[in-house]
Amino acid sequence: MVIASFETVYIISNVNDLPEQIIILEIIERYFGMITGRFDGYIEEMCSLDIIKTDAITYFLNPDDVETLDGVYRKVGTI
Repeated sequence: MVIASFETVYIISNVNDLPEQIIILEIIERYFGMITGRFDGYIEEMCSLDIIKTDAITYFLNPDDVETLDGVYRKVGTI
């Protein structure tokens, strides 16, 4: 998965004529617990009481055992 992420960043940067991106390995992965590798329809079903859905995006607010955005901010703050 990480290799695909690097390739995606490289392609998007090149296509959009952006500077080379800096990769910080300590924050490259976020822990998604029970929703890791699941299709969005399945996740919506599992988290149906705790989602916000628009035409463009679905936010899963509080799935079990998933790193929260606050947790990500704390992790980034220690680097």
